[in-house]
Amino acid sequence: MANHHICNRSDFNLNQGVKDKYDRVVRLYPARRTCLSQRGARSKADYLLKKNKINDPYQLVFSSLLLILSLNLSILTLSHALNKEEHESRARIDTALYSSFSYIPLALTGGSTITLVSERAFSEIAEYLKDDLQIAHKELSQTYGHPEPFYTSLRILSRRAFTEETAAPSWTNAIFLKGEILIPIDSIETIDLEDLSRAARHEYSHSFLNNLTKGRCPGWLDEGLAQLFEGEESQLSKHAIKNWFSSRIVVPFSMLKGGFTKLDHKLVPNAYAQSFFSAKYIRDTFSTETLKNYFNSLHNGEDSESAFRDHFGFSTNQLERSLHSLINKKKL
Repeated sequence: MANHHICNRSDFNLNQGVKDKYDRVVRLYPARRTCLSQRGARSKADYLLKKNKINDPYQLVFSSLLLILSLNLSILTLSHALNKEEHESRARIDTALYSSFSYIPLALTGGSTITLVSERAFSEIAEYLKDDLQIAHKELSQTYGHPEPFYTSLRILSRRAFTEETAAPSWTNAIFLKGEILIPIDSIETIDLEDLSRAARHEYSHSFLNNLTKGRCPGWLDEGLAQLFEGEESQLSKHAIKNWFSSRIVVPFSMLKGGFTKLDHKLVPNAYAQSFFSAKYIRDTFSTETLKNYFNSLHNGEDSESAFRDHFGFSTNQLERSLHSLINKKKL
């Protein structure tokens, strides 16, 4: 080990203040008690003491805590300011949106609720549909039973807004999508109120059956019953059925489990006609109680195909074959 000449503090003519500083340095750094000149000792003591101010364990922890607290307070202040600005901005947007639309909450029998939302220009149309929707809910409940209370909405919007939001095909005149009904209006001047009522009843049937069966009703039956629920069979429906028979095309039921907006547009007319005809056959052949029990099985999670066979006595494959026979002039 190298020999070092150990300094004696009495060797230095230091004033009491410097001695005190040096004493502290010596206690903290005993390995550095190397002989120093008076000037060097004073300078080194000052340097080490200054360095000690940030290296003392307790003082370092305290300083770090103060720094962290200061940073956290700064972040919280900034976050609060940003949240306040965002909240105010959102409130301004909500106010602007609310002032641009009309909202009509409508209580239905059984505890369900529907809210009619429309652009201000279409608010009278929403008022017109209130009675139609209450009657529709009452009729469906009497026919198929009351679903668990649910909430839905019907939105009336411009054709442009409807297309941008739904990306639905151009032939779509209304849609039940993501739990709400959307009906586009091309022009106030050219609106047909009877067609509007039929569209509202049709789409509300989808909403009702969706909640009654927890979304498990086969697409073709759901669509067929919705067409039947519109009201008296229209000339358009009669024409579609006639064309379907003439085409001799039966769309596989496996392709009609969901909505029809993704179908090849050439198959869409046949899909609607086939669904209408098949649903009408089910409704006219079996009792309302049978349909209720079938929907109840779907609500309870039973497999759709198994429940169909259990309640109606044949499978959808058998129904499909019967339709092939029918359009080829054989009896169902």
